[in-house]
Amino acid sequence: MSHCASNNVSSGVANTSTVDPSLVAEDFNQVRKNIYDIGNYCQSNSVRSLTNEGKISLVENVWKSQPEYKFPSTFSSSSSNHTRSFQMKWLEEFEWVNANDNFKTLYAQVNEIASKLDIKEEIPRVCRLQTARNNVPYSTEEEYYRRAVYVPYLDDFCNSLKERFESHKETVASLQHIFPEFYTKTGFYLSEAAFNFYEEDVSHKEVVQSEFILWKEKWSQEKSENLPKTAISSLEKCDKTFFPNIYILLKLLAVLPVSVATVERSFASLRRLKIYLRNITSERTLNGLSLLSIHSDIKIRVEEVLDKFASVPRNLDFVL
Repeated sequence: MSHCASNNVSSGVANTSTVDPSLVAEDFNQVRKNIYDIGNYCQSNSVRSLTNEGKISLVENVWKSQPEYKFPSTFSSSSSNHTRSFQMKWLEEFEWVNANDNFKTLYAQVNEIASKLDIKEEIPRVCRLQTARNNVPYSTEEEYYRRAVYVPYLDDFCNSLKERFESHKETVASLQHIFPEFYTKTGFYLSEAAFNFYEEDVSHKEVVQSEFILWKEKWSQEKSENLPKTAISSLEKCDKTFFPNIYILLKLLAVLPVSVATVERSFASLRRLKIYLRNITSERTLNGLSLLSIHSDIKIRVEEVLDKFASVPRNLDFVL
C-alpha cells in the first residue's frame, strides 16, 4: 500500500512543472495528510490483527477513489461553503506549523540584525523556583527562545483567530447570499444562526424566504456584470417598500465592521484631541475635529474654512 501511495505521490509531483508552486504545495500536503490518516487507521487495535490482504481490502472500501475529486486550490472563491470550511481548515493546519524549521530561519535573521546592533545573544535570568509557570527546558539559546517565546506565541495567535472568527462565521457568511451575484447562483440560504440572531429585525422565516424568491426574480434577467457585488451597491438598488426584510439585512451587512481598527483609531484620535484642547468644546466642533483627524486623506481647502468662519458674525478681524 505504501509503495502504491509513493508512486502516486511521485507521479503527481513530476507533473507539476507548469503549475503554481503554492498550489502544488497545498495539494501535496493534503495528499500527505490523507496517507498519514490511513497509516494511523491501520495501526489501530481493531485493524492491526488483520492480515495484509484484509487491511488493503478494508482501506480500499473505506477510502474509495473519486476521479471527480478536486483539490481545495481549484475551488472557486464564490463558493461560500467551501470558502468557510477552508478558512477553518487553514486555522487547523496553522496549528501544525513546523516550529523547528521555521524558527531556525527566523532566529538566523534575528541574530543577523542583533549582530549589526551589537546585541549579544544571551538568555534572561532564570529563577530556581518559578511560581507563575515552569522553567522551560533548553540546551541552547535558540531552543530556549523557541520554547519560551515562539511556540506560546503561535498558540495564542491561533486561539485568538478562533475566538475572533469562529463564533460568528456562519452568521456573517450566510448573509453574503443576499448579494444578487451570489443569490442568482446558489439560491436561498440563510443559516438558522442568522435567523436567530436577527429575529427581532426581520419577519418570519417563511416571509423572508418568499421575499428572497422575488429578490432573485428581480435580478434573474440581468447580466452578471450588472449585478451588485457589495452591500452598499445592493442597498442602493433595493426598494424598501417591496423588499423590507432584504433592505434591513443589507443595511445590517453594510455596517458590519470588518475589524475593530476603525473604532480603536477613533478613540485614539479623540484622546489626542482631548489632550490638546483641555477645554469645553461643543459636541459638533469635537465631532468635526475628530473626523478631520481620522480621515486625514480628505483634502480641505483653507479658503473654504476661512469663508465658513467669515460668514458667521464674530468680533474677529479676518484679513482676506
